[in-house]
Amino acid sequence: MPDNLVPQFTIHFTQLCLDGVITGSLYALFAIGLAVIYKAFRVINFAHGELITWAAYLVIIFSHPPISLPLQMAILPAVALTVLIGLAQDRLVYKPLRNAGHLGLMIASLGLSYLLRNTLVLVCGPGPRTYNVEINTVVTFLGLTITNIQSVILLASLLLMGSFALFLYYTMPGKNLRAFFDNRELAHVMGVSTQKSAFSLWTTASLFAGCGGILLVMNTSLDPSMGPTILIKAFAAFLLGGAGNIWGALWGGLIIGVTEEFAGACMPSHSIDYIPIGAIIVAIVLRRVILKRLRQK
Repeated sequence: MPDNLVPQFTIHFTQLCLDGVITGSLYALFAIGLAVIYKAFRVINFAHGELITWAAYLVIIFSHPPISLPLQMAILPAVALTVLIGLAQDRLVYKPLRNAGHLGLMIASLGLSYLLRNTLVLVCGPGPRTYNVEINTVVTFLGLTITNIQSVILLASLLLMGSFALFLYYTMPGKNLRAFFDNRELAHVMGVSTQKSAFSLWTTASLFAGCGGILLVMNTSLDPSMGPTILIKAFAAFLLGGAGNIWGALWGGLIIGVTEEFAGACMPSHSIDYIPIGAIIVAIVLRRVILKRLRQK
């Protein structure tokens, strides 16, 4: 390889990694939301993708007539209402069926997903929408470029995940949640409130979904049917990190994001959505192989 191509290749490689980490940080937010609910209640919220989509659309609803808030101000009520929708999911659907078994919860979750998606189509219409956020700043450093939107995405994702880590490990409510994760029945006997724990977990999952959905759409368009696509990516990260492993979901999201960027550099753009599906298959096969090896020992 000629000498002048070496630094170009290095810069291109590093740029793909940077873009992948930024995208993957959003997938990590979504996957952590899935992981905290699964770790506590052993249920996969298949309506998580619709929660993400609703958050993105609520910004448009609050920023257009008759409310007409500025886009930045519309984010706060949109996230707050997303959290309320997430809490309502638990209160109205998952809590009454908590002892109904995995099949009953899965069917209820799929039905809830369908209901939320079609309600959104009814309210906002089926067409694609955008925030029309302009890229007015591009920072270049050592040959790498990052836009103002990418900077916001990365910093907001780090802030959310860092704040959750500090809450989980350095506050008493966070320690109670970790006890709740380890053994729900024993934690209840020791005085940890199941109701307060469920409230905290669903608030966290909904907050991550809401903020992540809004950040995602700042860099792309949205439509009411994007929930399942986002869910597949989040689910792939969730499985790659180990089902129920909160910080494993973080690494799973980063892996999916970086892999998508490299795949997009050498594959047609419509093929990128197959990457998470491949990751899910790989995660399932590896899990079966590892469990088989462990049983043989």
